[in-house]
Amino acid sequence: MLSPTTLKRFWGYLKEGGEPRLSTLNVLSQYVGYKDWDEFCDSRKQSVQIQSNFILSRCLRAETINIGQRIILTWLPDRKCLIEYEGNQKFRVLWAENTKLRTGDLFYCSVFMEGEPLYIDRLLRNNMSEVSYVAGKVNGIRFELQNEQV
Repeated sequence: MLSPTTLKRFWGYLKEGGEPRLSTLNVLSQYVGYKDWDEFCDSRKQSVQIQSNFILSRCLRAETINIGQRIILTWLPDRKCLIEYEGNQKFRVLWAENTKLRTGDLFYCSVFMEGEPLYIDRLLRNNMSEVSYVAGKVNGIRFELQNEQV
């Protein structure tokens, strides 16, 4: 148990006191799912994310897609949409399920990378100014290029 005063001191709402006690740090570590403060610190050392790296996953570049070709995009938890290539890196959303993308939206994208977020440039929708949009921000997207063309 921690007192309200201890928490206020820990978060800097009270000026008194110095460094938090190990017992306080252990309780807070347990609250977020760790055995103790040492385990929490060890997990932080191991979770340093790499800031730059080569992308070795399957990629689909807009320049290799034929006009009229369709792509099914999916991402977690249950997002799905069908898009059609219109040329010059421009795509139209034909239908969408459980996503903020809507049927009729237009957007520009140069590459789709399996397992990586999809960064959409210049999302265009009626009655809305141009915006950028990211799909699959945490776990990335999956894509399936359809063989049929319109």
